[in-house]
Amino acid sequence: MDGRDALLGDDAICSERRFERIAYALIVALTLFRILYAAIAPLDLIHDEAYYWDWSRRLDWGYYSKPPLIAWIIAASTRLFGSSTFTVRLPAAVLSGAALAGMYALGSRMYGRRAGLIAVALSAAAPGAVAVGLIMTIDAPLLCFWTWSLYFLWRMIEPGPLSTGGKGVFPAAGPWISLAGAVGCTGLAVLSKQTALALIPLFGTFLLLSPQRRRLLIGLRFGTWVAGSLLFLAPVVIWNLRHDWITLAHTRHHFAQESLTVLGRLARFGEYLLGQGGVVSPLTAVLLAILMPVALWRLRRLEDRERFLVIFGLGPLAGVMALALTRHVEPNWPAPFYVAAIALLAGWARRAVGISPRVDWLRFAVRPAIVGGSLLAAATYAAPFALGWWGLHGSPFDPTFRMRGWRDVGRETAARLCGESVHWLVVQDRAATAELAFYLPGQPRVALYNPSGIVASQYDLWAMTAPANASPKPTIVVTRHGAAPPTELADALGGLTPYANVEHPLGGKRRLAFTLWRTGGEPAHLARTHQGPKAPCPR
Repeated sequence: MDGRDALLGDDAICSERRFERIAYALIVALTLFRILYAAIAPLDLIHDEAYYWDWSRRLDWGYYSKPPLIAWIIAASTRLFGSSTFTVRLPAAVLSGAALAGMYALGSRMYGRRAGLIAVALSAAAPGAVAVGLIMTIDAPLLCFWTWSLYFLWRMIEPGPLSTGGKGVFPAAGPWISLAGAVGCTGLAVLSKQTALALIPLFGTFLLLSPQRRRLLIGLRFGTWVAGSLLFLAPVVIWNLRHDWITLAHTRHHFAQESLTVLGRLARFGEYLLGQGGVVSPLTAVLLAILMPVALWRLRRLEDRERFLVIFGLGPLAGVMALALTRHVEPNWPAPFYVAAIALLAGWARRAVGISPRVDWLRFAVRPAIVGGSLLAAATYAAPFALGWWGLHGSPFDPTFRMRGWRDVGRETAARLCGESVHWLVVQDRAATAELAFYLPGQPRVALYNPSGIVASQYDLWAMTAPANASPKPTIVVTRHGAAPPTELADALGGLTPYANVEHPLGGKRRLAFTLWRTGGEPAHLARTHQGPKAPCPR
């Protein structure tokens, strides 16, 4: 029994614990459902998933655009359970379940078990949560370890059990045990995505603005957490040092200034706002947008719990919103900042937080936000099946067209080259390179041809750093249908002859279409000249 339980009667304790049981049951049920859904959903890997899977076949301390954790996790799953669409996506469901557990831990520690349950419900009731729980990109590990980092950071500096809202998890965790958890989770977060480095200045800002905790900025725990978390990046830094800081150059590219008219900027900003409604559900996004200016205006007058959540949530969300006025912002960029914002929203809904009488009357809208978000999430889960039943594949209402057709293209392409000795080269198409590498039978190595000389993907980096005799001469070159291969490539390969067209309809006017070019000679000649694994025949 923690300090808060000691102040409650037996009926209140039972009621609070009932919310905890419901929260855990919801997390387990949703995680199991996501695992089952990943197994039966008629959706191929998106380009980034196939790309990160290709990374996982060549494990390293760093990669062109991201730290290495995504590749390590996919490698662990596919090497344990075999390489398939399901095993690539399995970690996304597990990590998303762990993130929900972290959300419950944070919400219940701050404001009680009922608030923890509300936080879990708000987090799960969103179309964006469906994507993060299914698609294995960097968002799944980032959100998981970011959420637990916030929990352990608060546990590390909280004033005592009576000052918090509830027991949460790890009730016996003292400040030093919490420090170890914070170091581990923050370190894994920064190995997931560079965005996680923002945890350090955000926590420093919170301590600076908290009169009772300002002294911790020069304390041992804060310094140990920063140093320990950054230590996780040491191998990545060494890798980048050996590769001309390529990841830093790629990250800097995202913040390049764009030349747009005022109307163009407003249109881009409106697109960003609509995207955020799809990430956390429209009503939840509206509630957070209403709370944002009021909470930031009253920041110094808030209690430390609320100040902590505003600095890690609503403050950065306001910053990304301002950034969206100047350049393109991907919908998933602000995703980790919603963790603290939703925890604050849950406490506010529970009446444990008073932001301002001007907005507090809107608490009633949290329940409709959960219901509306749940309906949107259910519709998102149903969409891949319903679109086929209703004949809407390829229509303007079909968001799944990028996740269909690659398996069939791989089989048809292999059928054209069954039993031949083939080395693949794709021209200027990173997406096709990764997808063909995954969906061609036997999952062969597929190279990417980029004549610009500018490193634009991990494929270019592999090509630049490979020994001169490591890459076999390609025997089949792949271009988008109707596109001729570059003249310099054809000359270097002794001529290219069109061999076959591979096309798969996606519905409507959408299709996947490629042309295969042979480097010359008959199949038997190629098999003798270019030694290598023969293309498996599709089953």
